[in-house]
This record gives sequence, C-alpha cells and structure tokens, in this order.
Amino acid sequence: MGDRLEEGGDAGTFSDFILSLVSKSSFLEGSIFAMAVMVLWWMFYTKIPAVEFRTFYTAANTLLSGKSPYPTPGTGVVRGGHAFVYPITTLAYFIPFTTLPYNVALDLFRVAEIGLILVSVKLLLKNEANFAVGVLILVSSFAITALQVLSVEPILLFFIALSWRYRNSVFIGSISLALAIGVKLFLLPLLLWYLLSKRYRAFSISVFAVIILIAPTGFFVSSLTAYYHILRRLSGYESASGLSLVSLLDILVHSETVAFWLTASLALVFTLSLVYVKKKIDPPDRYLFAAIVLWSLIESPIVWSHYFLISVAVVLILSQSPLGTMSLYAIGSWVLAQPDQITPSFIPWGVAMVMALAALLMYLDRGRFRESLELARTLRRVAKRPGVSSVFFVVAIVGLAIGVFDSFAIPSFAFVSIMISALIAIGFYVKRYEAAR
Repeated sequence: MGDRLEEGGDAGTFSDFILSLVSKSSFLEGSIFAMAVMVLWWMFYTKIPAVEFRTFYTAANTLLSGKSPYPTPGTGVVRGGHAFVYPITTLAYFIPFTTLPYNVALDLFRVAEIGLILVSVKLLLKNEANFAVGVLILVSSFAITALQVLSVEPILLFFIALSWRYRNSVFIGSISLALAIGVKLFLLPLLLWYLLSKRYRAFSISVFAVIILIAPTGFFVSSLTAYYHILRRLSGYESASGLSLVSLLDILVHSETVAFWLTASLALVFTLSLVYVKKKIDPPDRYLFAAIVLWSLIESPIVWSHYFLISVAVVLILSQSPLGTMSLYAIGSWVLAQPDQITPSFIPWGVAMVMALAALLMYLDRGRFRESLELARTLRRVAKRPGVSSVFFVVAIVGLAIGVFDSFAIPSFAFVSIMISALIAIGFYVKRYEAAR
C-alpha cells in the first residue's frame, strides 16, 4: 500500500472513468483505430472459423435446453475448440448472444472484445484514453489470433486491468480479480498478490467469490473431482503442442510427469522468492502484480499464442513510455507467433504494417514520442558498445540473405535480424534528434 501515491492514488468513480473514455479521446487516433479494425477484419478475422466462440455459443444453448454442456469425463473429445471445459459461470457472458443468429452473434461478440481491449488500455494507463496504444495492441499477432478464434483473453485482460486500476477499492478490485480467475483457473496465483500487499479483506472477498464461481461446475459434471480429471485430460492433450513451460521442459527431459513436477517446483521457488523480496525490499505493488500475472501465464499447463494477450497488462503497468514499448511488443509478437493461416512469407509484411503504424502514431503524437525516447536511448547505448554494431550488421545481412534466397525458410532468424537493424537505426536517429535539440 506504500506506493499508493506513486501509482496514482485512487482511480476516481467508475462513472468518471466511463465519461473520460468519451470526453478525452483523440479524434485522429480514434479514426486510425477504426480503420485498423476494418483492415484487420478483412485480412484476418474472417479467414478461419471462430472455433472458441462456436464452442461457447453451442455450450450456452445446451445449458439453456436443460442439459450439461460438458463432455463425458474420459472421452476423447476433451479438447479446446471441440468441447466446453471452462467453469460453468463463464457461459454467463455468452448466454445473451444465444438470442441472436450465430453469424450476427459472432460479429457482435468480436466488436465487444475489441471494445474490451480498448477499455483495458484506458484502465491500465495513467493518462487519457490512448487509441494509439490500442492500435498497436490490435496489430500484435497475439490480439489478431485471439480475435480470429474469439477466445476469452480480451475478457481476461479487461478484468485484470479493472482489478489493477481499482486495487484500492476492496469490492471492485477483488470481484474483478475473482471474475478473471473464474474464467481461467491458471490465474489463481493472483490471489497471492493480495496477501503480499496486505490487502486481506480483498483477499477474503476474492476467495469467497472464486468459490461461488467455481462450485456450481461440480453440479454439471457430477463433482468437482470429475471436473479436475477433465482439466487434467485436457492438459495432457494440449500441453505437448502448446507454448507452456511444461511443454518446453517435456521436450528437454522427455517425461511429462517430470516436466509437471519441475514446473510445480519452480512455482514454489517463485512464490518463496516473492515473499523474500517483499520482506527485504518491499517493491512497489506494480512490480509484484506484473510479476504474478506473468508467472501465472508461464506456469499454466496450457498456453497458446493468444494467451499472451494478457501480457499487455504487464507491459502497460511497468512501462514509462507505453507507445514505444508497445511498438516493440507488437513487433516481437510476430517473431514469437504468427496469426492462424499465415504463411512465413507474410511475416515481413506483418512487421512492416506494425512499424509503419508505430511511426505514424509517434509522428501524430510527438509529445508521447518524446516520452518514448528513453527506450531508444537505451538501445542506442547498447548499439554503441564496441563490436556490437558490427555483429548486428553481419547478422542482419546474413538473415536477409537467407530470407531472400531461401524464401523465408528460416523466417524467425531473418525477422529478428531485420528488427535488430531497425532498432539500431532508431538509436542513430535519436542521437541526431538529441543533437538537433
């Protein structure tokens, strides 16, 4: 609680927040945001079936017909995108859409999730609503994939952002955190943040709310034990092909069981480390909150690329220059993972799209661009170290050669090289900019 003033203090009333979304928006940035949505909708969103939304829509209709939406425990259909495996209360977000035809409901839900991403940006930033950062989030591969399959990550991002913005409000903050956990159980470690920050009332309310949200699931799956076995089967099926820490360790040790216990051991070590750091150093709340959000994502047994959308919360909470940092975040997302049904040859076009938008938005808002210069100064200092520039230059030339003559058969290497070259160029530009000033 010691960083309340540093973090901006109380967030004001919720009605003030809603009014600020309308009254303090940049018309030009908002127009670019709208155009980006239209272009992305045409290029990406409608190219593949929205498998996640279809699962929720079908499950909500099944529940309304008086039947259990869950698969029979032990059957082979326990897979994401093929069966409903979330806590039953998650369907509350989808039941209103069942009153509409499927295609209409799908489009409206996508619009709602885009809106949630933009509202989350407003919640996480200290300044006014920032459409520019929203655009950069939308063009990240994580957001594109989430809006392709219509996953629940934008909902999670919203609840995480809400719990952070209203962390000093016992009711709003704790209920928001519980609602996030009630959608994806891998966020349970976030309860630890309330304990470490000595928000004991909020912790108690969150725990009680999580129990209320999860308990009804046992009624529809015969018992919570049966639901646990469904989740274990789902984890065993999907963790091997995902991006989780369990998957990485499984590749290294060739044993799913050993990988699971190693991950559990690392989770324990991480928790004890947080307790030690909090006791000895007492860092500001934002560092603890961001660390636990990120760790919850890493230690989840199932991680797909669209899960990383919630890492936007980590970036915006910690960043002092959100426009510059989010530019690098969006570019880096294309290195780590590409949207569904995108060939490697499209990757440079995706990067070019992100970089062009970032440059345009920085130009339109030169005030925030100056705030972003600190990040570029750091990059420049790194680039000026003896030998570093030469190494980067050689890597960039080799990477581009591979990309051109091998049809991007090794796209990641080529792409990283292009990005490094761009960062060096930014560093030299900043040097000239500072000299001119």
